[in-house]
Formats: sequence, structure tokens, C-alpha cells
Amino acid sequence: MPADAGVLVTGSAGGVGQALVRAFSEAGYFVIGLDQGGTPGADYSLEFDLGCLAWDHGALDVLSDALAVALEGRALKVLLNNAAIQALGPVEELSVTDFRTTLDVNLVAAFALVKVGLPHLEASGGAILNMGSIHGRLTKPNFSAYATSKGALET
Repeated sequence: MPADAGVLVTGSAGGVGQALVRAFSEAGYFVIGLDQGGTPGADYSLEFDLGCLAWDHGALDVLSDALAVALEGRALKVLLNNAAIQALGPVEELSVTDFRTTLDVNLVAAFALVKVGLPHLEASGGAILNMGSIHGRLTKPNFSAYATSKGALET
């Protein structure tokens, strides 16, 4: 892949995110990592709280501008929505706030990122990859918020 092909990986500082950053970097992509605390190994790191995209509509413009700066004229070829949080616990103990926050980060932020990335991806013929989970189809106790968010992301 030419170095002018960019990939945006969300949740890029975690275990899976770091593996994705390495894989795309080794494949020759210009890797833009997006995570709250920065991204080791990325060519460019965006520090951003994805949860705010659900309620702060100005954040969408901020992220759009930040992505344009990060790309520096490169084509965005891949948007990889990998970021996720897990609010774990029995339904009767899980707060509505924790459930909503999980949906905001795992689902609503992915939608918002598609809105931000779509003009770039359409121009480059790029692709959107949404990272699912087995929990979206087959889960276990205490994973109701995470399972709901992943199930919705996959449909």
C-alpha cells in the first residue's frame, strides 16, 4: 500500500487496537490512531473522547477538522471502528447512565465517525470496518450493555 493511503483506527491504544496499528503500519499505511490517551506506534495520534460525539454536536466538527489535519492530503482508505467500552454487571445493578455510555461509545460514536469519514472514503474508494464481537450474537451474564451495542453495530 502506498504511504499516501491512510487508515483511521479507533480504540488504537488497547490490545486489539495496537495489533491493528502494527498490522496496517507493516502493510504500508499511514496510520492515524484515535484514543483518549494517545496511540503508541501510530504515524499520527488523535486524542479524543468518543463518548462526547453522542451529545456534543460541535465535537463532530472538531473531529472532522482534526482528521483533515492528520491526513495532510493523504487519502483515507480505511475507517476501522474498533473503540469499545464494557459496563459490566447484572441488569438490575447496571445504571441507565452506564448502559447509555456504552451505547454512546460503542455504537453512536461509530455512526458519527462514518459521518466524518464518509466524504474522504467516497473520494478514495475506501472502506468502513466495524469491529464486532461474539457478544453481539452469543453472550454471557453481565454483558448486556456491551452485547446490545455490538449486536446493534453488526446489524
